[in-house]
Amino acid sequence: MPAPGFQLACNDCHVWTLSLEQPSDVLARLQQNLSEDEIRRAKRYRFARQRQQFTLVRGALRQLLGCYLDMASESCRFSLSESNKPALAEAKIDLRFNVAHAGGQAIIAIARGIEIGVDIEARQPLDERQALADMILSPAEKERWQALYEEARTLAFYALWTRKEAVTKAIGLGLLMDFNTLEVSFERDLPARLLGLPAQYGRPQDWTLTELDAPSGHTAALAAPVLGLRVLQRIWHPQGVPHDI
Repeated sequence: MPAPGFQLACNDCHVWTLSLEQPSDVLARLQQNLSEDEIRRAKRYRFARQRQQFTLVRGALRQLLGCYLDMASESCRFSLSESNKPALAEAKIDLRFNVAHAGGQAIIAIARGIEIGVDIEARQPLDERQALADMILSPAEKERWQALYEEARTLAFYALWTRKEAVTKAIGLGLLMDFNTLEVSFERDLPARLLGLPAQYGRPQDWTLTELDAPSGHTAALAAPVLGLRVLQRIWHPQGVPHDI
């Protein structure tokens, strides 16, 4: 049975925030969770920082999954969908997860029996934001975005991007899906909502779309094709002790 704090109801989603700046002993301990294939994959990264970030995120993911499943972290096995979305390989295990990282921060979302998608981005000045906006905005969104004051556009852009990527990752396509086929809210005085998506992925009003509490300078979002998902955010700890935000 999972330890207290690692039990998931069918409508719960736990979102863990992880700093990618960790002491070397934590990195070494998490590396022990990795499979031989994952260790080889980490070594293929060109830069040490990339190798460390992969090791931290995958090691922390394994640690968390082991806690939820009450099994050894190194025993978790993964598979990939046709669009390269990772999942647990055992079909009888109904735990779902999704991971994102940017700017020295990572988030790991875990739910039971529900496909989920998360994204986090480190906000930066968008020198080419008009070109990016043309790629991801629907016509209705573009009109609303261009009506904003200049300083509000950057925040709105990252709200748009993270919410749309979270939806596409929940669908299972990620960046393979055209973002301009989706429509989301992004105004600061409005809650996160999915307003439109292709019909084969359900009705927008039947989705959960949530803006997550993100570290300073970041924007993050979570999406799932169900209503009433209860999202609980937590800070990851090397010892696996739940710490709610």
